[in-house]
Amino acid sequence: MILHNYIFKQVFITTLNITAILFSMIWLIQSLRQIDLVIENGSSFFDFLYILILPSPLWLMMILPISSLLSVIIVFNRFYNDKEILVFHFSGASYFRIIKPILIMSFINLIFLTIINLYVIPKAYNKFKSKQFELRNNISQVFLRAGIFNDIQKGLTILIDKRISKFDLEGIFIY
Repeated sequence: MILHNYIFKQVFITTLNITAILFSMIWLIQSLRQIDLVIENGSSFFDFLYILILPSPLWLMMILPISSLLSVIIVFNRFYNDKEILVFHFSGASYFRIIKPILIMSFINLIFLTIINLYVIPKAYNKFKSKQFELRNNISQVFLRAGIFNDIQKGLTILIDKRISKFDLEGIFIY
């Protein structure tokens, strides 16, 4: 039992570390991709964070199996180099006993990824696409900027004194 806990703890901590590293790298790359959408449409910082958080379950679904495999390889390589595998065998542990924590970890990953894949990702993707559509098609955010003479078409100029909220404007001058 102590052997199971030791192997499971080593693999679990390494999986979390690798997942965090890969997740942060993908998040950085995707944030650079989404920043253009937010800046061009004059959205807020919270819209930017919201549009970055929504696709994260999809990234997690892709990263977790890879990080689990890498962590098992790294941990067992460390066990082999430190001669811990030899100690496990001399203590009477069979191959199945050594691999049993990895199988338990794989089953936990299977359940977690199934829940994410069947429930979380479709809802998050739906919200992501609707938010992306809202940001791209909010004409008042794109065309009407506060404190600037906005030429909508030839012969039509609009000046807005200030924007109170997303849909409320104050001090409108139309020429």
